[in-house]
Amino acid sequence: MDHNSSTSNSNWRPEAWLLALFLTAVAAYWAFDWLGGGFVAEQVADRFGTILIEKSRGRITQPAEFIAIRMREGLWFLAMAVGMIGVALLAARIVRRWCSPLWAWLPLSLIAFATVNGVIGAAGETGSYWMVLFAGSGDSKQPEFQIARILHRDSDAKEKVVILGSSQGLSEIDEPTLNRRFAPQKYFANLSYVGSHTIEFLLTEPWYGDDPPDVAICYLSELNFYTKVSGARLLPLLKVSAWPTLQELDIERFDIGNRGINGYVASVLPAFQSRRSLEYFLFGTPAVENKIKRDQPALESDTESAARKKQQRDAAHEKTITRMAKTYAVNDDTEFHKTALEKFLQRAQQTGTQVVLIFGQVNPVLSQQIDPAVRRDFLDYKEILKKRFPDVLILSDELPVHPESDYHDMMHLTEEAQIRYTQSLADVLQDRLGWPANTD
Repeated sequence: MDHNSSTSNSNWRPEAWLLALFLTAVAAYWAFDWLGGGFVAEQVADRFGTILIEKSRGRITQPAEFIAIRMREGLWFLAMAVGMIGVALLAARIVRRWCSPLWAWLPLSLIAFATVNGVIGAAGETGSYWMVLFAGSGDSKQPEFQIARILHRDSDAKEKVVILGSSQGLSEIDEPTLNRRFAPQKYFANLSYVGSHTIEFLLTEPWYGDDPPDVAICYLSELNFYTKVSGARLLPLLKVSAWPTLQELDIERFDIGNRGINGYVASVLPAFQSRRSLEYFLFGTPAVENKIKRDQPALESDTESAARKKQQRDAAHEKTITRMAKTYAVNDDTEFHKTALEKFLQRAQQTGTQVVLIFGQVNPVLSQQIDPAVRRDFLDYKEILKKRFPDVLILSDELPVHPESDYHDMMHLTEEAQIRYTQSLADVLQDRLGWPANTD
């Protein structure tokens, strides 16, 4: 009996073991609550919930629900990964049976390539994957965006609010402050992406899936309209469903180098789309997005006077400001950015999303160096949008103007200034949109 049982087990192929694991994971996923998964999540939350809230700076508002979702998605990913690997092994077995050894490597390579991308694509729909990459990656931009996107997806708040913009959107608006103010009725997710203009607002839409936000708050400054179309965020943000948008806007007419090709490739190959974060996480090599060029004065000998060093730093700083200011201009790129924004506003009307546009600013030190025609066009365009899109709430004078002292560089606020600005924004939103504040 024992011998036959051993022989029977030894005859099991890997596909059979994977099928058993797949069915177990699927059953556990569907019977999660029945098996006590919710109870386990609550017990873990009772012990570590406060830590989760603190470490996420308020982005995680319901620890027990967060843990339960991570557990369920772990089972879902296990089933998906095991299923794809099992299909790949079965396909490989068929290839080896019907193809000669001389040519079998080609279909086998394609099977492996497709499986890796399929597994990474499935992982990309889980918060756990991006949290691991965020914790171990020097390139935090993409994981940070994806984590915010998934927390937005998972929230059961009555109204979901997204914040869009460039790194200024991240710097100006502190969504945990807004969550504390308006939770649990509303949940805020900051989906601003470093280096964004306005086309990225459109590229973000497919990531919502079938759950578009109720409100979209967009932070705009001269940066969004008067710098060159670069296509720099096509790689991490472009999805296949957004291809027609790019073609309609004809982004290829601008000099975006290989970024367009990279974006199209990344949209169909998840491994390529998250390659920078994976590269840094696995090998510790710096991601391209982290290489920010700055004019740094060369340090001289230790005996050089402090005044001399300060003079060199000030000269380099002034040189940087002048160089940055020259990149701002009213031109064809400006019209592209405006067209992209208006298309975004039109789609928001179709989905019923209330849009709030904040016409903000850059550091006054930089603004003073930019051609005055840029600021005039920026403010004129605000008035044009008020007439074209009367349902859009446009804010400008209602919010405080930042002095130079609010900034720690040319674009980004200090943490103290960010909190002050967010609190002012919360007051305006509560007044203009009639939002009730959290009374707990």
